[in-house]
Amino acid sequence: MQKKHLFSSLLLVMFAMLSTMTVTSCNDDDDDNGGFNTTGIYKGVYEEPLPTLIGSKEGNSVLEKNKNGTYNLLTLGFTLPNFYNGFTVVTDYLTLSDLELKENGADAYDFQADYGDIKLKCSWNETNKNNPDLINFSAHVKGTVSKTGNLKYTLDINHANTFVFTLEFDGKR
Repeated sequence: MQKKHLFSSLLLVMFAMLSTMTVTSCNDDDDDNGGFNTTGIYKGVYEEPLPTLIGSKEGNSVLEKNKNGTYNLLTLGFTLPNFYNGFTVVTDYLTLSDLELKENGADAYDFQADYGDIKLKCSWNETNKNNPDLINFSAHVKGTVSKTGNLKYTLDINHANTFVFTLEFDGKR
């Protein structure tokens, strides 16, 4: 009888301890955008308006939140063959940092930013393909992320007004 009473007391103490514990989320990518989570992987299509370069390509973009409340946008790597006199532009994933989302109504957030120094791998010809140069480009990005989980943006990349192209992305989380 004493064992049964001891077991019941221990069980009661365990339930009391469990009821005082709080549950904390371990996911740190919740946004302060009215409970709407903008971060994540968006699957969609990249298109180049002049389809002579890359045309249309399926891929992902990633929107991640920084601790300071801004966002990073990671784009798909791409290759632009024979971009200019045999010049080829090759990129890995391109990161556009510190975007600020601004509410444009009840259902979406806009972002826009200019970048003056993005380095892209470039090869001038087939001989240089395995040992590309790093060339500085400037970029402008403008887009919208909706509360329904759509991400659309346009990325303009420019090198000294000589090598210029536009890439559009339309995707869903």
